Amino acid sequence: MFTAFQKNAFQNNAFQIAPTISAPGGDLGNVDQGLGFPSVSVYLGPTLGWTRSYLLPTRTVSVSGPIGAKDNIILVKTVSPITLTLPDVVAWANEPHYNPYNALAHGIWIKDLYGTFSVDNLTVTPFGAQTIDGLASLVVSVNRSTTRLYPLTNFAGWFVG
Repeated sequence: MFTAFQKNAFQNNAFQIAPTISAPGGDLGNVDQGLGFPSVSVYLGPTLGWTRSYLLPTRTVSVSGPIGAKDNIILVKTVSPITLTLPDVVAWANEPHYNPYNALAHGIWIKDLYGTFSVDNLTVTPFGAQTIDGLASLVVSVNRSTTRLYPLTNFAGWFVG
């Protein structure tokens, strides 16, 4: 039984029902298999076709190293000082606009899971000559903190948000 609004909307072609098309590469049943970042195939219509859409790329780290171009949330579990190196801001931001890897406001979030940053500081260093708020590095020393980094509009580096 349709309401008057629904009848008028269907009659006026205000709604279109998408055709059922099976997605290549599987379904959401595979997201917890530990195979890199969980993702699904999304059909964006005949012009863009199928595209891979990543589901909140999260990575847990316990040793120093680089942050990848597809990283969005970094969960830090460490009992010693750690240094993370940001990716090149230009390469990181240069991704198709219809398929962002970084779902949360297009930024990188770093979280202290163990609550040890006051003793075991996190140092974040930018790529090459890029900066973080105009500085050569950022030291985080607040337990259980979340640091949010966003690209500057001129792509000269990052700012803390």
